[in-house]
Amino acid sequence: MTAFLRENYRRDDAKILKDRVKFKKDGFVYGELYFSYTANQNGYYVGYKAFNKEIYEFYERHKPPYWEEIPSWDAQKLVVFAGSAESSHYYEPPLICQNARNGVIHLPQDEKEAARTYEDILERLSADYFPAIFDVAQMSERALHYLAIMPHNFRYKALTALYIAQKHGLPPNNVYLQEIAAFDERVRRNENGLFFPSNLIFGDNEFDRDIKREIYG
Repeated sequence: MTAFLRENYRRDDAKILKDRVKFKKDGFVYGELYFSYTANQNGYYVGYKAFNKEIYEFYERHKPPYWEEIPSWDAQKLVVFAGSAESSHYYEPPLICQNARNGVIHLPQDEKEAARTYEDILERLSADYFPAIFDVAQMSERALHYLAIMPHNFRYKALTALYIAQKHGLPPNNVYLQEIAAFDERVRRNENGLFFPSNLIFGDNEFDRDIKREIYG
């Protein structure tokens, strides 16, 4: 697959390696997408990461009461970690290709099938997976969308929302901020009985409540 990407994917800051694509700007790796083999399903799933230095400085300036020291594996300022094979009762990742099952790409049987599969994967990477990396790494407004649909993949959810809202001067009725509010309302209603308080983006503590008031008024 990476050989196909090397021939067909063009981006100045992308470096395509044996099993992954790295995105690097000014000496800093801000994103990574990789293919990982799973023997149980005899196929590959896609994982991706996005990094940002500025938001970690923000976290450190506004340490929440539930602050955790950043472990060594987080030294590169990891903001989000997600993939094609993870799902939950409230989140389903974008389809990675038509022949995928449970987010795992099954090995093509011949060259013709391989060509169709690789083209399909590249189209879906370009539509769904690469944009997620770019939006989160840049802390764009749309990064709030990813926070709303997969909050479990973000470390400090409320602080992340505050950082993005302040960075872009977002009003409370911003469409992405409303997505976040809708998710928390869904958690509180808990109609399927599967949510827990820890699923909330704005947790039930004074620190998060203050952040919520600062964003929404």
